[in-house]
Amino acid sequence: MIRLPLSMISAVVIVFGIFFVLHGMIQVGVCPHLSGEKLCMVDFVRLKKEQALAKKERVKPKKPKPEKKPLKPKVMIQKNVKTDQRPLRHDQLDINLPIDLVAVSALGDAVVSGGGEMAINTHVIPLARVNPIYPKRAKMMRMEGYVKLAFTITTQGTVKDVEIVESQPANLFDASARRALLKWKFKPKIEDNQPVEQRAVVQIDYELNS
Repeated sequence: MIRLPLSMISAVVIVFGIFFVLHGMIQVGVCPHLSGEKLCMVDFVRLKKEQALAKKERVKPKKPKPEKKPLKPKVMIQKNVKTDQRPLRHDQLDINLPIDLVAVSALGDAVVSGGGEMAINTHVIPLARVNPIYPKRAKMMRMEGYVKLAFTITTQGTVKDVEIVESQPANLFDASARRALLKWKFKPKIEDNQPVEQRAVVQIDYELNS
């Protein structure tokens, strides 16, 4: 029982002794010449370097040069131009000259009439007629005329041996009249109850309605 209190007392003494020893050591480590001087506080400021910012200049795009428009050719129109009026020469028409057949349709209607005199036999009866085609060349030149033809009527009533007796103008309507007449049909002539051939003449007229 006596040892425990003694141990506690000795422990307290030892602790306090160590405390005082440490306190003395701290006092000895302080520099005596700095104790009365004021310490200057240094403020460390971090300086930022100014960076020169390169200004980006905005480059404006160049406007494209307008293309030069081609100049339009000027057409000079002369008014009141004096024409050289000379007397026209009425030379003989050449029916073999080439013509522009496109313009033919713009002309007036053509009328072909036939069935004129039947000079050889007045009893000739046409059963079928084919109108001749008005020649485009004559229609273009506004020419009229007629063709008189002699022909033979066969026993079947067909036409053969066509001959041009007279035509005006010459050779202009001949081919048209011949082709048409060869397509005509007639009633054959009857003798002794038998059909026989006979000759006849017909005139085909070519006229323009204007």
